[in-house]
Amino acid sequence: MASDSTPKPQPSVESTTSDDATKAVRRAEREAAEKTEAQNRENGKRLHTWQMLSRRIGSRYADCRLNAWKFHGDSAQQDRQRSVTDSIREYGKGMLDRVKEGSGVFLFGPPGTGKDYLVAALMRCAVLAHGLEVEWANGVDLFGAIRDAIGGESSERQVVSQWVSPAILSLSDPLPPRGGLTDFQASMLFRIVDSRYRAMRPTWVTLNVENRAEAESRMGTQVVSRLIDSGLVCRCEWSDFRTAAK
Repeated sequence: MASDSTPKPQPSVESTTSDDATKAVRRAEREAAEKTEAQNRENGKRLHTWQMLSRRIGSRYADCRLNAWKFHGDSAQQDRQRSVTDSIREYGKGMLDRVKEGSGVFLFGPPGTGKDYLVAALMRCAVLAHGLEVEWANGVDLFGAIRDAIGGESSERQVVSQWVSPAILSLSDPLPPRGGLTDFQASMLFRIVDSRYRAMRPTWVTLNVENRAEAESRMGTQVVSRLIDSGLVCRCEWSDFRTAAK
């Protein structure tokens, strides 16, 4: 029986082009959906990280934002507040570059001026907007944790490494209410700050002191010098923020 030599119909150029376009559209939709899903997972991870961190900082600071800052006091005080919040906002806009450069933040001034609020707003931005690793401690908790760890099985090197490894370390007033640090506290703080400084990992600090001279006399010139080198340094001198925030 003679074979059928009738040529099979070939798809038209128009049909092939249409199929390719359909496949391209579906592939783009699939990739977009996968990208959205990945971003949603990342956002959820960042939110969880911030929730865990803010629990340690305190729920009062969980939703700190620069645009929610309440300007208060007389016009001169409000001008100083605008200058500081503008400087912090600029740091936040360029945070990835500033962190890469190892540029820290040093806020000082009388107690109650909202220094921790301002740094908490930066921490929130670091975690939620950029996914950066942030560790936080106040002075009492920092030295207590160091003492407990060394009293256990951890070496001083291991303890220091714990505080050096995060991309950002935020310290809330590492000084006691009065006087200076003990020799042991001063030694451990220097080792942490110096190690982070050499590794170009920024340290953000709030400090209840009147000026740099007081900071140096109570915390050590070497520590202060490393904390402020190439960093954002702001004096927060105005009336009580806690009263104004109520």
